[in-house]
Amino acid sequence: SFWACKKDWLEKNPDSQQTVLQSLSDFQALLDNPNICLSSCLGEVGSDNYFIEDSSFAHLGLLDLHCYLWAYNGYGVASNPVWTNLYNNIFACNTVLSGLEKIPADASAIKGAALFWRGFDFYELAQGFCKSYDSAGSLTDPGIPLRLSADINRRVGRGTVQETYQQIIRDLEASLRYLPGVQDYPTRPVQWAAFAVLARVYLSMGDYHNALNYADSALHISSALLDYNSIGDSVLPDFGQNPEVILYCRTATADLGAEIAKVDSVLYQSYSANDLRKKYFFQLRGRNRYSFKGSYANGKTALFSAPASDEIYLIAAECEARSGNRDPAM
Repeated sequence: SFWACKKDWLEKNPDSQQTVLQSLSDFQALLDNPNICLSSCLGEVGSDNYFIEDSSFAHLGLLDLHCYLWAYNGYGVASNPVWTNLYNNIFACNTVLSGLEKIPADASAIKGAALFWRGFDFYELAQGFCKSYDSAGSLTDPGIPLRLSADINRRVGRGTVQETYQQIIRDLEASLRYLPGVQDYPTRPVQWAAFAVLARVYLSMGDYHNALNYADSALHISSALLDYNSIGDSVLPDFGQNPEVILYCRTATADLGAEIAKVDSVLYQSYSANDLRKKYFFQLRGRNRYSFKGSYANGKTALFSAPASDEIYLIAAECEARSGNRDPAM
């Protein structure tokens, strides 16, 4: 037998707690969700900036343990929250972009932010789940699924690394047409942030010409650096008062806190005795053991991962050096 329903019943929301986004404030609120400012922690978990003593291994979560050891299943997508978190953010961006098409009001800043975060998240995913960009191999190396629609039923393949980076650049460059030049809040992207992230992306591609151009564009907006002589105490200023911070973003929480992750001794000794960064970046944790405390993420245990002007200086310097321009690099 067949049952029929009235049209008005089918159009009712099946869950009274679900909200249909209808206004610009709704879409802005979706992009103001704190989770939108989360990025991948995999690169740092798998880095050589720190070591873990045998006694601390039992306290590691499975993901951090596998990534620290570069185990094959450490980057398994099915159980990796980094993959899930970033694609949740991309879904939010796609929801905003599709919803704004139905609103006649000017929503330039919101559209620019959605494009920026989608490009930023695609880049973060590429760093953890793709091979490094190579002009030859990237034409065939598997990329990531490029979800450009809020339709969760649409199936997309992986594509290639080349296609992944093309979409990253396409999103970030498109965001420049809509993003404002003045920042209301450190968690909302502006053109300064898009310039900085594009410099980071092009540097990872080995395109030093474009990386330098975007780095110069970012530094033209602001080239301020933090004067460590003026801080006073042993704690870095809040990210809102740090002139280097271009945008606020932090890594997803990991188990590698100060009690577990010890700074590599070679790294620590590379700072001269009177370098103030020793005081602001590191904390003594027992005999010849130091932990990292210098995050720009407002004193939180999570690491700061958004661009800051100190990074942009280094990008510009590397681009000049790789192009053989010694004096500008220095």
